[in-house]
Amino acid sequence: MSDAPSTAPQHISVRELLEDTALGLKVRLVAGGAGLDRKVQHVRIQKSGLALVGHLHGVVPTRVQILGGTELSYLEGLRPAEQASAVAALLSLELSCVLITRGCSVPSTC
Repeated sequence: MSDAPSTAPQHISVRELLEDTALGLKVRLVAGGAGLDRKVQHVRIQKSGLALVGHLHGVVPTRVQILGGTELSYLEGLRPAEQASAVAALLSLELSCVLITRGCSVPSTC
């Protein structure tokens, strides 16, 4: 039997992440209930600001994607059709999870 660390992929489902009270997260599900069994496979988060301007190359879909005040402020400055297009492009990547932070609201065009 080997004492080497396991090379098996580590992951957690979005459902497990949201339900784990030991993490102390204050989150609520506002959309995407059908995706709760998607897997988060990276321990690092990803801020998705560049993706909102169309630079999708560096987005790792299995990371938790963060949209905070800066990203939402950028979206609010766009016309509704541009907002919808930017968000649709980001969501087309079949992301594991997107968190809106700092008590911000999801834009109505999304």
